[in-house]
Amino acid sequence: MWHRRMERNLLYPVALALRHTTVHFADRERMFSDYGADCLATASRMSDFLDRHLAGQTWIAGPAFPVADITAAAAIDFARIIKQRIDPDTQPHLAA
Repeated sequence: MWHRRMERNLLYPVALALRHTTVHFADRERMFSDYGADCLATASRMSDFLDRHLAGQTWIAGPAFPVADITAAAAIDFARIIKQRIDPDTQPHLAA
């Protein structure tokens, strides 16, 4: 369940924000900047949620390192392309 949450609410929105807010895909398909901005906002909200969720635990989905954490880490790393970074001051648990 958590893996799908990371895909649906973090990874996909980051990918779609990249697709619709940067010139990287402009020659391949029509871009919708408003939709890209909405996707970016969704990813940002999920990042805030994850920071609160991780306040009481090390991993997203339990006591061991699950695939949900790998998916989230990939999405967070990928988000740097669209200038969305984890702020250690406002998201200390996610930054850890």
